[in-house]
Amino acid sequence: MSGRIRVAVGLALVLAATAAGILLWPDANGAEVETSATARTAMVPTETIEVTRRDLSEEVKLTGTVSHGEANSLPIDADGLVTSAPSQDDIVQPGDELIRIDDRPVTLAEGSVPLYRELRRIGRYEVDEAGDRLGLQEGEDVAQLQRFLLSKGFDDEERLEADGIFGITTERAVKAWQKDLGVPATGKVDRSQLVFVDGPRRVDAAPEVGMRFDQVTVGAVTPSIQLEVSSRQRPFFTEGTSVSIESDAGEAPGIVTELKRTTGADGSTRHAVTVEFVADAPAGLETTDVVSTRILAENVTTVPVRALVALAEGGWAVQVETDDRLQLTAVDLGTVVDGMAEIDGLDEGTLVVVPA
Repeated sequence: MSGRIRVAVGLALVLAATAAGILLWPDANGAEVETSATARTAMVPTETIEVTRRDLSEEVKLTGTVSHGEANSLPIDADGLVTSAPSQDDIVQPGDELIRIDDRPVTLAEGSVPLYRELRRIGRYEVDEAGDRLGLQEGEDVAQLQRFLLSKGFDDEERLEADGIFGITTERAVKAWQKDLGVPATGKVDRSQLVFVDGPRRVDAAPEVGMRFDQVTVGAVTPSIQLEVSSRQRPFFTEGTSVSIESDAGEAPGIVTELKRTTGADGSTRHAVTVEFVADAPAGLETTDVVSTRILAENVTTVPVRALVALAEGGWAVQVETDDRLQLTAVDLGTVVDGMAEIDGLDEGTLVVVPA
């Protein structure tokens, strides 16, 4: 039996006893006390219900704001006038043309390593500033470029491999791709031509056609929900907690992916919560309600709070109907929530008398 009782439950039950028809019994001493069922019914209208077994849970419902996360600027290193641009909320994929600057396309390619250097074939006799001979460019960024070229069909007559080494075959494939785009076939790739991204992105902001290029900012494709919760509500939103997301579009499952401590405007401790959709999110959401349910007591015997009798000497009891008499039986009280009380001392299915 759990010893957990919500704050002030004992006081609340005593104060509610008279209003609910629960009487203070004058003599129990932990033992059973009997009285006439007819006499008791005449005093307070009653009905009979069964002791049931269930989970006792508590629910919190909060309104959150739909967000696509922090918008980040893509590392495009180009200058000129925008001649073609995506619109806000467009979803762009690796392989797509993102924007045109001076009518030259900037393309997205799949990859987690940023294009931190110009990719090109190093000449046989090239040396660095110290006079040391340079070797071939190698690395995952080269392999990402090669996989991009292969996906677009530029494979140097099936000689190109994604081996991460920028050699003559890769150079020929790059030149073929550049010719297809209608740009100078230099065989070199930099951030004015290509941007590596590790998946689809949602366009947050982009310059309009005719404007000088500044930046393109993007965010996550799938929206998340941002909540602010109090310290009391924090246990309902621990990371990994399953929640229900309610909106005009219906109800959808969600999961808490982040719980971060913050400070409110009044100096109080608050917690920033991020909730993500388990499945695809409905379009056009701006605000939603998030419902989190926490089980406080699992698979316990329960009665309605109105079935409890507060004993004058302390403790609690319920009235059990036997034949034509009422039998007062002491019980241990556990968790109380939403009008239901966890008790220990009676079996599931036992008939108890409660005020009607």
